Amino acid sequence: METIESFNTWKGLFYLTTGLFILYWLIKTLQVVIQQFSRKNLFTKRGLNLLQNILSVYKPVAFLLIILDFIAINYVVHGLFLVIIGALAYMPIRNYISGLLLNMNPLVTQGSMITIDNFKGEIKQLLPQGMVISTESGQSFLEYVAIDKYGFSITSKDTGIYRHTLYLNTELTKEQLLDFLFANPILNFQEPPSVRESEIQNVLKLQYTLEEGANDEDFMAFLAENKISTTLTQNNKA
Repeated sequence: METIESFNTWKGLFYLTTGLFILYWLIKTLQVVIQQFSRKNLFTKRGLNLLQNILSVYKPVAFLLIILDFIAINYVVHGLFLVIIGALAYMPIRNYISGLLLNMNPLVTQGSMITIDNFKGEIKQLLPQGMVISTESGQSFLEYVAIDKYGFSITSKDTGIYRHTLYLNTELTKEQLLDFLFANPILNFQEPPSVRESEIQNVLKLQYTLEEGANDEDFMAFLAENKISTTLTQNNKA
């Protein structure tokens, strides 16, 4: 009886893995077809961005489902095994998750110009653990956790839209801050601002795009008038 139950569980894991694999490649194929044969317009671009975001989220979710099914086969042995693996691979996993969040930004694409701390150059490759940037002194590899720590600004290769990053010292929640920013006319809401909590209490990470003709000084003055101090990096106190 135990042999049959074990076989059925392993069989279920095989079917789950196969099904998720097939579904992934169906979405991937649809993305390639749209990219190759559809007309290049705003609707197509948004559709491709949506599919890319779906694929970015799909991979870790599918992996998590497989892991949970794997644990269900033997809770004690497999669970302990994965705890050990997770402890050893904590930093690569954290780095990978930071990369997933960063790559969901539609402006972060190969060919865009990006500035991170002292690095400024063109994005050449987006890899699972970091990105390759071509600078005047050569090519550099930066991990996603470093990009998340120092912040970045980016100019899209397609639209020329410039994406900024600031860290804000405020007691406002993410939702309250977004409501507050909505009243500012110099922000470009076609590329809506995003707010994330940082590792420091009362410090929020803001990514935003300005309307054409607007400048950072005006926006930072607006924040200062409302008693919100700013910094470009997370490791400095805002």
